Amino acid sequence: MSEESCSIGNHRGSMNSEVDKARGDSAAVEERDLKLEVLDYQAEMMDELNEMIAKEVERQKQVKILGEYVEQICNERFTQMETVIQKTKELMVSTLEWNLEKATEGSQEFRENIRELLKLYMVVNQRMEAEEEKIKELDGLVSLLEETMEEYELVKENIKLTQQMLGLGLRTPAEPALPEISKAQPREPFETKIACLIPRINEEMDVPPSTSIASSRTHGTSQRARE
Repeated sequence: MSEESCSIGNHRGSMNSEVDKARGDSAAVEERDLKLEVLDYQAEMMDELNEMIAKEVERQKQVKILGEYVEQICNERFTQMETVIQKTKELMVSTLEWNLEKATEGSQEFRENIRELLKLYMVVNQRMEAEEEKIKELDGLVSLLEETMEEYELVKENIKLTQQMLGLGLRTPAEPALPEISKAQPREPFETKIACLIPRINEEMDVPPSTSIASSRTHGTSQRARE
């Protein structure tokens, strides 16, 4: 723009010289004035254009600076977003792995608990079977005890009949009535029953010698009486 201004100034100077030469001619003077006005207008327009171009250049510089700032901010935000996404991904993967590990441990523990429950069930079942066998044995002992009691009553009756037949008039010690054993009633422990019967049997067997000798001599009679 400065070179153009210089060329315009030189041209103006040459025109001034020409105008001076033709000073006497009014037409030349008017033409010179017109050309000077045109040149002044062109110079003014050039100055305004230069100013406008300078402002536009400055504005473009500001736009460039703003664009670079926006680009920098966008890059920083993109970097932050990538970092956040990566951390979130790592956290999710870590959480899923932890959940999978806990689920595996829980499943293994559940299987072990099931195995323990099955073992306990088998042990309880075996113990129940053993208890059932013991109950069967106790039932057999109770039945044997009942049979023994019946035989004991028969022996006692035979002893009484034998004593009456011999006329000895011996009396056995009074005994409390024995409770009838019924399967429908609750049973006492067979150890208690046996412990109660032992002294009574000893009392029954505790007979004077004469009576025992007479009883041995009349064995056939007692056998017939039993029949």
